[in-house]
Amino acid sequence: MDRNSFTGATSVSGGKLLVNGILSSTSTTLATAAVLGGSGTISGAVVVGATGTLSPGNSPGILTVNSLSLTGSAFTLMEIVGSGSTAGVAGTAYDQVAVTSASGLAFGGTLDLDFGNRTSLFAEGTMFQLFSFSGTTSGDFTTIRTIDASGSYAGLTFTQSPYVAGEWTTGIIGGSGNQYLVFSENTGRLVALPEPSSVAMAALGANLAGWQLWRKSRRRKRAA
Repeated sequence: MDRNSFTGATSVSGGKLLVNGILSSTSTTLATAAVLGGSGTISGAVVVGATGTLSPGNSPGILTVNSLSLTGSAFTLMEIVGSGSTAGVAGTAYDQVAVTSASGLAFGGTLDLDFGNRTSLFAEGTMFQLFSFSGTTSGDFTTIRTIDASGSYAGLTFTQSPYVAGEWTTGIIGGSGNQYLVFSENTGRLVALPEPSSVAMAALGANLAGWQLWRKSRRRKRAA
């Protein structure tokens, strides 16, 4: 769909609706098993109902909506390709949903992350702005997981933090990278972070190096 001047409500009861232009309907509702995607703009509110799937982009892309409500049994599928070991640009290297109405984003259901069976880890500190919005969000996902059949990010399940509201983390990802992933509902960002013990060891190494320099300088002063 490139452009539609229809301004009433739109209901998608099955199949797949790709919006690659402007859909001017007052509201768009996805029913059972329906899929909404594309890299265009939906001027009204979007509600993803039971087992409906929001899959922004055209591999990948940015879908812009006025507001978004993901119900408790909805699915959201995000494709993450990246650019080498970095995130790259939203809409080109990974999917994004852009919500234009302040505080117009309500999370719910399942967030599925597709890394395309990537065989290497992203650089530590890499950040993906999966949801772009202003104001605050409401609701929570019930499940966040990766759907890769193989690769570095296959088979990961996120756990909701009991200490930080809206924060989800994976366990430590194996291999030499020793990193984990964090998704925040408060910011809409997915971030690759180093294993805490790796950070502690790096800090210890820096402190040790500083101590050794201090000892050397003390010795020079005594010799003088």
